[in-house]
Amino acid sequence: IQHFKTATQHNNSLHIICDNLLLKGTEYLKRKHTSGLELEDEIFEAVGRIPHHWISIDRNIHRLKCQVISKDEARTVVMQASEFGIVPDRDVMPVFREFLAPRHEEFRQSTRWSLYNAFTEVAKKYSPEKHGKFYSGLNSIFDVN
Repeated sequence: IQHFKTATQHNNSLHIICDNLLLKGTEYLKRKHTSGLELEDEIFEAVGRIPHHWISIDRNIHRLKCQVISKDEARTVVMQASEFGIVPDRDVMPVFREFLAPRHEEFRQSTRWSLYNAFTEVAKKYSPEKHGKFYSGLNSIFDVN
């Protein structure tokens, strides 16, 4: 599975990030207190779940690549992202223009994957604080679970 850059742990969640910043996160430590915590066992179990998450991300990527999208449908998705506060109004046109004329050859086909990547290209300028909300909202719109 070649798409994945890193897997990290943050705030008791496992996050896997692919090379276009498609995110996957799941809570894996469901404890309020650490008494009786077998950290080695918890880590072993969490690491064991990583391949499952990679497969899930790979399936989502494949699904998005197979879903052709028209300009009008893309426009609607971009406007929804603005309405839901996922992207600021000032980024609506940059995202849409990136979809219409992507700077990367692999995104030239009009698919939901290309549109997703148009969003991520524009979002590269966002602060780390904004990335969490952005990717969570984007993954919701694209039904990436």
